[in-house]
Amino acid sequence: MKVCKVCHAVCPEKHWHYDEKLYEAYHDAKGVENVLCEGCHRIKVKDYSGTVYIQGDVLKQNKAELLRVIRNEEKIDLKTHYLSRIFDIVDEKKRLVVHTLNQRLALNIGMQLKKTYKGKLHILKEGEPKYGVARHDSHKDEIVVTWVQAEEKVKKAPGGKTATKKAAAKKAAVMGKKVSVKKK
Repeated sequence: MKVCKVCHAVCPEKHWHYDEKLYEAYHDAKGVENVLCEGCHRIKVKDYSGTVYIQGDVLKQNKAELLRVIRNEEKIDLKTHYLSRIFDIVDEKKRLVVHTLNQRLALNIGMQLKKTYKGKLHILKEGEPKYGVARHDSHKDEIVVTWVQAEEKVKKAPGGKTATKKAAAKKAAVMGKKVSVKKK
């Protein structure tokens, strides 16, 4: 049996998982190896497979709630998938960057953000065009999830298309009209 000295994961046979009771029972027992598990090793060598870029007004309005949603998604996914862990969260000025150890967690975070806050979700795999997304390092089999919060919709424009407040204000400015854009 192997136990991780950092995160307390256990490997009774071939697969790592979290079981705090099993760890407490065996971490000091004879014949048990205290090692660094695969997840902790990947964190140590900075080998992540998923990246989530988060942009939008939600960063200004309620960043604490956004981080709670992200951490909760990690907690839910960790119960069934051992490597569903967040490597780090980088707070840039206009976006939040979340690196995950596996692609599954990155996808789940992006889908949960879309479900909770609405918005646009872009999923890119390694080798696909990046649509202006700056990548830190090139990782094998990396997936990039970009989520951008949607703008508030205003009214139906001629032709049945829905315009956003910013687009309506921009169009009015070009036509020389004054339009006030209210923020909530």
